[in-house]
Amino acid sequence: MTAYPKCIDQFMNIRRTLFVTALLLLCHAVMGQDAGTVKWFFTAKKPIVASPALSPDETTLYVGSLDGNLYALDTQFVSSNSEPAEPLWALKLGAISAAPVVAEDGTIYVGTKAGMVYSITPDGETNWQFRTRGAISGSPAIDENGIVYVPSRDGLLYAFDPEAEEDHKLWTFDAGADLTGTPGRPMLEVRGARS
Repeated sequence: MTAYPKCIDQFMNIRRTLFVTALLLLCHAVMGQDAGTVKWFFTAKKPIVASPALSPDETTLYVGSLDGNLYALDTQFVSSNSEPAEPLWALKLGAISAAPVVAEDGTIYVGTKAGMVYSITPDGETNWQFRTRGAISGSPAIDENGIVYVPSRDGLLYAFDPEAEEDHKLWTFDAGADLTGTPGRPMLEVRGARS
């Protein structure tokens, strides 16, 4: 059995299941009460290099891969043998190197290395998409008003209104350099985002 650091053990006792991604093409669900017992695992065709995101009801885990797919995985799945979990769905979007983010209504937002931003339904259908001029290597962020912020390697921070009828892009902010991280609350406030 693998020993995990105390902080992970404490987290697992609170959440009961810890989802771990590794560069080894795997996504593991590790049971907290059994301190390191693998509940299930999922194998992608290419590396998973970013964290997964959990649905609001905690029944679905969304993870992107460099194989170009966004996967939806059932968090309640229990493997009866050494077979990997089968995804609920896989949506081919392009190589994904940043974690998706999930809104309160279950909508998934994710960016690709090709510079595409996607709004995806919990059922794996595309709501809308937008092309930036640079790779997306930072995760989107959502403010308390539901505005979605996406950093791009083109040096722009994009703000999107998911409720807009047609043009979802609200504005861009020119940072003057590649944006590779996830926008946080202080950044959103400083940049003049809606509060």
